[in-house]
Amino acid sequence: MLASSATDVFARSTDDPVTAVSFFHMALLDGNVGAVLSQLAPEVVIVQNGSEVRSREDYAAGPLKKDIALLSTFYVETLSQTSDVQESLAWVSTRMSYLDKSLDTPIERFGTETAVLRRSAAGWQIVQLHVSSTVGPDKRQSP
Repeated sequence: MLASSATDVFARSTDDPVTAVSFFHMALLDGNVGAVLSQLAPEVVIVQNGSEVRSREDYAAGPLKKDIALLSTFYVETLSQTSDVQESLAWVSTRMSYLDKSLDTPIERFGTETAVLRRSAAGWQIVQLHVSSTVGPDKRQSP
């Protein structure tokens, strides 16, 4: 499960890549635009189901508010998370379940996200993010 509040992990958000990604998720779910953007490098590349955004500024100007609005309609659960760190680069792969709050018969979606992070003096920041999702039974294996 995700942390109970973005504030709970803010102080530790840059200590390690998994915490940075968890903070990013919590900030999205909380609708905290500033906290979301703080986890993204200025030159971040975000690929979501075939669409691509090539900077933090472009994400803030376009898809970010739509992502926050969409996520507010789902219950989100982290199913699994794996990661690896190699000096100043890391990756974190996360599998999530999304259950639609608004339907009488909820539809469940499953998502896979891979984040590549770079460590700088400011801590870990996401430099590349790839997100994909599907509706219905999750027949994929855990990463």
